[in-house]
Amino acid sequence: MEKADPCAGRIDCLFVLPSYAAGGAERVMLQLAAGVGDVSFRTALLVLDARGALRGAVPSDVPVYELGALRTRQAVPALARFIRRHRPGVVFSSFPHITIVLGLLGKVQRMPHLVAREANLPSLSLAGTGMALLLRQGCRFAYPRCDLVVASSMRMRVELMTSFGVAKERILLLPNPVDVARIRADMTAPVHLSHGIGGPAGRRLFVASGRLVAQKGFDRLIELWRDLPAEHHLVVLGEGPQQQRLEAMLTDERLGGRVQLQGYTDNPWAWYGRADALLMPSRFEGMPNAALEALACGTPVVATPEAGGLSELAAEVPERALVIAESGADFRRAIAAIPRRPEGRFRPSLLPAAHRAEGVAGVLRDRLRQVLQ
Repeated sequence: MEKADPCAGRIDCLFVLPSYAAGGAERVMLQLAAGVGDVSFRTALLVLDARGALRGAVPSDVPVYELGALRTRQAVPALARFIRRHRPGVVFSSFPHITIVLGLLGKVQRMPHLVAREANLPSLSLAGTGMALLLRQGCRFAYPRCDLVVASSMRMRVELMTSFGVAKERILLLPNPVDVARIRADMTAPVHLSHGIGGPAGRRLFVASGRLVAQKGFDRLIELWRDLPAEHHLVVLGEGPQQQRLEAMLTDERLGGRVQLQGYTDNPWAWYGRADALLMPSRFEGMPNAALEALACGTPVVATPEAGGLSELAAEVPERALVIAESGADFRRAIAAIPRRPEGRFRPSLLPAAHRAEGVAGVLRDRLRQVLQ
């Protein structure tokens, strides 16, 4: 059911979320919905499935509609009715299956301007799904029909042009927004370490963060951890379907005393700020928010070349703040070479200013206004 209408008047830009799942794309959409809106540009949020850990993270000044559908296909009729009733100026999606649905709706009813944001490299993210061919064809249909497609890296922009037929002038290269002030305030909160993990006596603390899925490559970390010195400890933040597999790997490798599956936390920044480094052994990414947020905490990042646009970002940060290393022995050596965190104090931000949330929101707002003209 749609909630009581909290938005009087027009909606200039409607951000569509599948759910409140605690993913990077969802977090970016919530930040953009809040940051882009102002007194002259009205934004609202439409959520298909009103479940997920980020429900409480929706900014209070963003009007929210919830359709109560558990699956996207169940939401399509209600989504179409909502758009006909409220007639937003722009509909903004950051999820390929939602973008495809919106593109198809344009074949049967009059639609607003459509803006898509790509959160991952499509060539890698779509290849990892059971419906890869169908999704790829759907993106080739929908993306060229968008009035604007947002990319977070040069590599992504090139792929959108060459593999999906998006015209160069319709692509906006936009950094992911990071609320640096909030993150640095939250990172001072205490954390609770399991016995033996991190802490004093020369032990070192490393953190990895994300859903426990194959994409994030946490199994890669566990495989190489046995070959790191005994004082190296790892905390993995997140939940997901690979939980049992990773726990079994820890048992097989006898790493339970050195690797901790911490679960989901609504304040990962408190962990980032206390870590020697954030580790990102991903099999594919777009521009991973966890890495950007770790840099905002002053924490170095070690990432694989597959971790999206981080290779491009490496040239913009201080030396050794962002190390790109192949999975396996190179990654292990990169971890071992990370300097120790200064004891008892937090480090200054390492994040380039272009990623600050307020600036990113302003750039996007201006471009959306151009779309509406």
